Amino acid sequence: MIDALRHLLRKGKGADGIRKELACFRKNRRRMNCADSADAGDAIGLGAVEPAN
Repeated sequence: MIDALRHLLRKGKGADGIRKELACFRKNRRRMNCADSADAGDAIGLGAVEPAN
């Protein structure tokens, strides 16, 4: 996701919003390890919010 946001930032459209999201993903990178958590048998997602997306 971080690479995709960097790519969009290079394209130049919506740069302010992309910078904000990129900062969020960078800040929380360590917390976003869904594949590792799922492999360990941990519950992932946000209840009703995750399936709605």
